Amino acid sequence: MPDNKKIEIDHTFIDYLRKISNYLLDGLGNKRTNTFQVECIRKPVFVLACDQSYFDGLQGAIHTLDTYWSDHRIIVYDLGISSEQETLLRTKCAQCTIIKFPFSSIEKYASHIGILKYFAFKPFVIQDALRRYGTIIYADSSVRFNSNSFNPVLIDNYIRGFAVRELPGHSLSCYTHTDTFTWFNQSYRNFENIYIAEGGFLVVTDTFLTRLIMKAWLTCALESDCLITFKSQTKCNETFWSKHHYDQSAIGIVLTYFFFQGNKETRGNQKLNDPAPYDMFTSIQRSLYDINRNVDEQYYLSRKRNA
Repeated sequence: MPDNKKIEIDHTFIDYLRKISNYLLDGLGNKRTNTFQVECIRKPVFVLACDQSYFDGLQGAIHTLDTYWSDHRIIVYDLGISSEQETLLRTKCAQCTIIKFPFSSIEKYASHIGILKYFAFKPFVIQDALRRYGTIIYADSSVRFNSNSFNPVLIDNYIRGFAVRELPGHSLSCYTHTDTFTWFNQSYRNFENIYIAEGGFLVVTDTFLTRLIMKAWLTCALESDCLITFKSQTKCNETFWSKHHYDQSAIGIVLTYFFFQGNKETRGNQKLNDPAPYDMFTSIQRSLYDINRNVDEQYYLSRKRNA
């Protein structure tokens, strides 16, 4: 994506994107690359991030990782935890590595990065972890893992590179400011039949396609006119609409640039979409995690034996 925000592509690249999308666009019936040997899968690293106010929620996420993924590395991006919380992580979480987020370096170019409620930090966390480790599973502090059956998602990511969970019935246009669509040279009307993707849990593998996705997402995150759009509002044809979802809204738009959407149908008054190729439901038809925003575990790490 050059500085003028125009994407120049040729038919060869379109064919490449079509092949990737078609791999997972056949009603879940296609032959998968599940014939790969499990030993060939790049071992994922789990990526978490929080400031001191969400540290107790982070402990809950670590608890479930200890239950299902006790032998995997956990990378914790420090968005402003206290020295006591950092010490607790270092002494009680043997598999944890702490990386301090470089707010001061990025805020020179985008002052809104340090306002955590805008989630502009998230694509930077994911990009940095992806560069370091190759295959990552990013989770918000509210995520609670309930399975270790990620192999189908990880295998399919060798083809698509990026997996999230769509939220059926939640139109992207109802959760995204119109000025964000304008920044991408789009109209909200083009996204009324596209579901917004959940932003708190992502499985990402470093591929050529992923690098294009991340470049577009990062570019948006650096510009408040794209990610935040203070003077705009959401619009849609539904009877309701909700607030702008910042990073979640932006990645939803970006993914539609690089993947063809699933088949759409109408049953009565209800509009239904097949899962998009980036929806992890196309890989495994079960939930791998839950979201518990109001369930903290204040004492999980302090009660653990020393690492």
